[in-house]
Amino acid sequence: MRKVIVDINGGDNPPSEIINGAIDAVNRRDDLIVILAGQEKVINDTLANLAYPSDRVETLFCEQIVTNEDSPTSVLKQKKESSLIKGMQLLSNRDDIDGIICVGNTGAVLVSATFIVGRVNKCRPTLATKLPNSKGGYSILVDCGANVDCKEEHLIGFAHMGLEYAKALNISDNPKVALLSNGSEEKKGNELVKNTHQLLKEMQDINFVGNVEGSNCLSGNCDVIVSDGFAGNILLKNVEGTAKMIIKQMIAEVNNATDESEAKAIKKLIKRLMDKFDFNSQGGAIILGVNKLVLKAHGVADRTTISASIDMVCSLAENKLIDSIKASI
Repeated sequence: MRKVIVDINGGDNPPSEIINGAIDAVNRRDDLIVILAGQEKVINDTLANLAYPSDRVETLFCEQIVTNEDSPTSVLKQKKESSLIKGMQLLSNRDDIDGIICVGNTGAVLVSATFIVGRVNKCRPTLATKLPNSKGGYSILVDCGANVDCKEEHLIGFAHMGLEYAKALNISDNPKVALLSNGSEEKKGNELVKNTHQLLKEMQDINFVGNVEGSNCLSGNCDVIVSDGFAGNILLKNVEGTAKMIIKQMIAEVNNATDESEAKAIKKLIKRLMDKFDFNSQGGAIILGVNKLVLKAHGVADRTTISASIDMVCSLAENKLIDSIKASI
């Protein structure tokens, strides 16, 4: 039986939407127990209108809420009764709980996971996400925004954790690891990139394929893209923004189409693209380098996102991602 905590607070959608997503997952899976962390009234009022197996839905009542305005470091002292902090504490203290899903303040999630759940072998925790590629699969981007300033040893750690994550997602048994740079040539990049390139090149346990430019990150020629959080976040936001722009342009073409068959063809293509680039249906980004599975869903997460994120935690738990990372770091 898999057990997952869902923090219902902090997202753009109301907590009831998050609760509905968790219940959707429970009703789909007979191997799942969810623990809803949040305000007692909100949880009870929402559950009162839903059908679900009561023996597989537990609650952790917490009256405080962590908002996006809260300083990540202050949350540990000032929001001790929040669903985020109490959820992380429960995760840390219970061996039978596989992971937690959060939709709120990214910095607060990262800090609380680091200091409460704890780091793996003193490594630098990082944030990783999946990017759709042109070969029909996914590539892992790590770091996508957690660590703006990095050292060579941090990027080496990201590479090790990223390849274990790619294995756990069944992307590849021997993931190809690339380093994000401003050119594919070995000598391209800033000092951090050039130094890290040389270190990765010498490692026998990493299938390093060299540098990758931003324009080739979605080619599918590499399975893991390693970057500091500054450049990685720019790449992620650029991919999201470009996808939205293309889809909007195609919708405009449908509205302007005079031929019905042409409009239908464009609509089919839009549907395929939206399914591929629908980050809500893919689950959340994961914090790698902590002792339990911590997923950070997008702030606009809806019930579909939460349901998919729960599936993701269950799959990663079954594939023993945390144990693999501990062995590789």
